[in-house]
Amino acid sequence: MQNLFVPAVLFALPMLVGCGSHASLPGDHEGEEAVKGMRSPSRDDLWSQMKLVSFHKTKGETNGDNAYRMEGEFDAELTVDGWWDARSKSVITNNKERQKLRQDCPVVKIGQRLKGVPTTIDFEKTQKGWRRTAVDLDWGKVDQQLKAH
Repeated sequence: MQNLFVPAVLFALPMLVGCGSHASLPGDHEGEEAVKGMRSPSRDDLWSQMKLVSFHKTKGETNGDNAYRMEGEFDAELTVDGWWDARSKSVITNNKERQKLRQDCPVVKIGQRLKGVPTTIDFEKTQKGWRRTAVDLDWGKVDQQLKAH
């Protein structure tokens, strides 16, 4: 019986070590879900006017036991035609609204891609797992890409 104990412990040890606190930190999937979760019919901004194509985590760090900040990049595709308004961070779809702005707004089209947009996502640990508390993106890069087309 003792001869079986040593191999069993050696076999199980790598699996036990891999189950530490870092194994349960948010990854690409949680980042993708956090970005997708920003899209809502009740919102009237770019989040509701694009669909996520891809997301990948580039960095992450814990802040104590219950907080995690993830950095990543996403690609997305616009789902509306209109004019990009950097001040409201949205695509204006009504020409009368665009004329009220009294500024030159670049035309954007359905299917136009945003690529490699840097994103920061904050999570807090709950009893059910990690919950998104904030998502921020590099609006300057979004503005630059939408004005370039």
